Amino acid sequence: MNALTVGLVYMLVALGLTLIFGIMDILNFAHGEIYMLGAFSTYYFCVVYGLNYFVALFLSIVLIGLLGVVIDKFLLKPVKRELLPSAIVTLGLLMVLQSFAMICFGADEKAVPFPISGIVTIFGVRISATRLMVSLLCIGLVAALFLFIKYTKTGQSMLAIAQDKEIAVSLGINAERTSSLCMAIGCALAAAAGALMGPLLSVHPHMGMSPILKSFIIVVLGGLGSIMGAVISALILGFIDSFVTFFYDASMASILGFTIVILILLIRPAGLMGHVQK
Repeated sequence: MNALTVGLVYMLVALGLTLIFGIMDILNFAHGEIYMLGAFSTYYFCVVYGLNYFVALFLSIVLIGLLGVVIDKFLLKPVKRELLPSAIVTLGLLMVLQSFAMICFGADEKAVPFPISGIVTIFGVRISATRLMVSLLCIGLVAALFLFIKYTKTGQSMLAIAQDKEIAVSLGINAERTSSLCMAIGCALAAAAGALMGPLLSVHPHMGMSPILKSFIIVVLGGLGSIMGAVISALILGFIDSFVTFFYDASMASILGFTIVILILLIRPAGLMGHVQK
């Protein structure tokens, strides 16, 4: 159950990263800091302003999603969303957001209060109600993303741009608006992951480093731009992390995760669900 929770949170972060790369062809190195901002905004909404956790979660997702639109319009659009310039811009944004968090929030670890308390027993397995809530909300968000992409006109437009941007634009799809929406959704997913992990882990300015490294592993393992590949890889990595950390330690779990990526790339360079270019 712990592995499932970890895998689902990894999935949210990695799906946002995959969505941005698959549609915009941008490697967002600041994605971990977006995750961190989601956790901090939830903390301040709950602890400082006294809002209900679920209200704070919703506000964090909306605000960080809007931040994604701002990042796209004022930082990525001026460099024409090209891969290398965008990577440099987001790498700089990573440093700015991390320094901003250190100055504004301080280096001390903070804790988001548990939204619900108690223990739930499922098929003989005892799990905290908060961890179960996090898992269910993650599943709901992932399902909502899949339904949005598959059954809405906007979602289909995003897929069309991911497959062939020039043809999609020639058919009348607004690439600018779709790219901004994609960035908003990607950042909102990362913020949701940070907000959901706030009650389970401590909140601090450097908390985004591990999730972004794990997300890059997931994206490469699943296949660049493959949403289903990201889902499968996130669950695999979540189970590896939990079980190896329990029986050995966290360092061995990280080593094993990177080793699996290397082996997969040697055997199948395109990843588990990626398409091999001929």
